[in-house]
Amino acid sequence: MPLLLATFGLLATSAAGLWNIGVEGQITLGAIFATWILRAALNTACPPWLAVALCLLGAMAGGALWAVLAGALKTFGGVNEIFGGLGLNFVATALTLSLIFGPWKRPGVGSMSGTEPFPPQYWLPTLPGARLSLWSVGLGVAAAVIIGILLSRTYAGLKLKAVGKNLKAAFLLGIPTWRYMLLAFCVCGLLAGLAGGLQVTGVYHRLIPSISSGYGFLGLLVAMLVRYRALWAAPVALFFAALNIGSIQLPITLKLDSSLAGVLQGVLVLAVILGEEPARDSSHAWTAARRLPPPAPKPPPLPPLLNPARTPHSRRWKLHQREERSTVDLNSVAVGLAGVLAASGPVVFAAIGETITERAGVINLSVNGTILLSAMGGFAVAVTTGSLLLGFVAGGVIGGLVALLVAFSSITLRQSQVAVGFVLTLVCRDLAYFLGNPFMGAAGPRLSTLTIPGLSRIPVIGTILFNQDLMTYASFILIGCSWFFIFRTRPGLALRSVGERPAAAHSRGIAVNRLRYLYTVLGGVLVGLAGPMFSLSVKAGWKGTISGLDGIGWIALAITIFGAWNPLQAAFGAYLFGLLQWLGVVLQSQLPGVPSQVLQVAPFPLMILTLLLVNIGNAEWVERMLAVLPERLRHAVSRVLRALRVSPPGSLGVPFERD
Repeated sequence: MPLLLATFGLLATSAAGLWNIGVEGQITLGAIFATWILRAALNTACPPWLAVALCLLGAMAGGALWAVLAGALKTFGGVNEIFGGLGLNFVATALTLSLIFGPWKRPGVGSMSGTEPFPPQYWLPTLPGARLSLWSVGLGVAAAVIIGILLSRTYAGLKLKAVGKNLKAAFLLGIPTWRYMLLAFCVCGLLAGLAGGLQVTGVYHRLIPSISSGYGFLGLLVAMLVRYRALWAAPVALFFAALNIGSIQLPITLKLDSSLAGVLQGVLVLAVILGEEPARDSSHAWTAARRLPPPAPKPPPLPPLLNPARTPHSRRWKLHQREERSTVDLNSVAVGLAGVLAASGPVVFAAIGETITERAGVINLSVNGTILLSAMGGFAVAVTTGSLLLGFVAGGVIGGLVALLVAFSSITLRQSQVAVGFVLTLVCRDLAYFLGNPFMGAAGPRLSTLTIPGLSRIPVIGTILFNQDLMTYASFILIGCSWFFIFRTRPGLALRSVGERPAAAHSRGIAVNRLRYLYTVLGGVLVGLAGPMFSLSVKAGWKGTISGLDGIGWIALAITIFGAWNPLQAAFGAYLFGLLQWLGVVLQSQLPGVPSQVLQVAPFPLMILTLLLVNIGNAEWVERMLAVLPERLRHAVSRVLRALRVSPPGSLGVPFERD
């Protein structure tokens, strides 16, 4: 039932042309609100049936609140709902962990198993001998009927579809587009929050870290498979749920990883998408606003400070000891910053690769899955052959092949680049977990540090810049070379032209689609190299779902926007995120009373603020507010907003068709 509720909620946002990828966080917030209300009811005389009813209503309110926040970021702040939702997903997960290990932890010590289970009288009643609750079924059926009627039998549903089909035309017809987009988010959030409440009261009977169980992303696959038609959503959701439940037995009966079910589901959806009629405009949900990243990768922890124990005997010795301590601290900071550069190197590769691809007018949303698959593939090849070089070659080839599939579907078949990329990232992720299972925890080769003679002895700077591995040095070179190529060469001018004005480029004899193919694959190769940089250097080895790589591709995508499609600014964004994560690690020892999850999520509100600043100048309500300011102040604020504003390539996500 949670999957069914998430699917029907997503039908509402998809009708409005919105990609509500933040549905995972909305399920989580619903579960948090449900747990909060039930915990409060335990200490009162409230009847259990009333407490459960209030819990489900509170869950709906929590999901709606989180969804409307993502909608407000899009409609009022210009932050694309894809990355706004993904960022909020990670914030919701961090909030869940901080509650489980903080104020709601079990007596004695916090545990990944979740909070203390609720008494049985606060559970939804189930059928004898089964875990199925008739109340869950009734709520799911009611949601399906309501959404079906809303989208097919009401005037509001017609307006939602008008907004989704053509945002500009709907606005010119007098439809308040921002209200209906927020309405779609709210409806989806209500149902997603209810799904979270059912997870707490009918499935787990407590709050656990992964309370959403991936139903949000799975609901997106179901919605795409049924082509957003409510009639087929229920049976397909039931089929996908059966696959998920059956996959649990795969490791036991067939010795296969359970991620095989995710691979089959993703391939099925991808086949349906590629078989559809060509998309006339796949850019609506993408170019209407900007994007927001998931969390940045955590760099390696700082090494312990090595202070020899000595006994002071004089004031002079105390001063000497103080100077020695400051020197050791400075060296430790230098080592930490060197770790930031090393951990940010793969993100630099991926962000610059995506920058090149999007400069050509193609959106490759498969970056996250590509990094996971290339990390696994590169490590597997390196372990099998004993060659680091072949491991990196394998990673680049994997990235290029995935990008080639993106190019074929978007350029030749003219399908939605957002839909294809999202499905591919899930398929590649599950394929990496499935194929990489034999290599879990295996010992493999690792890139060694290449110290540059002479330069590495420069105090502080030498430690930071000239004591890295070969691929980190390559990332430094890539930054300068890619900037020079894009902005100072004739091929770079052609690259920008096919992304900005492909019709004009075609009229001058440039093979637009051929160049788009070339730069999409080239960008994919760079993204693919980021994977082995992790598994063969930064986070050596392959650890499957606990490798900590899931989410890094979304960072690279967001940094591409943060960097205004400029390699220099994208590299700055990658290093900034690495620095913020490192500071979070450092502050954990300085602020023991603050949960570590709060410190880990701290950079994301800062990124949201940054994206608001670079996009908010395009909002109509800002122009109205500026109009009432004194003239001198209005001009000053306008200059600041213009300086911060970034614009994507003019034809990003739009297929090119020759007349």
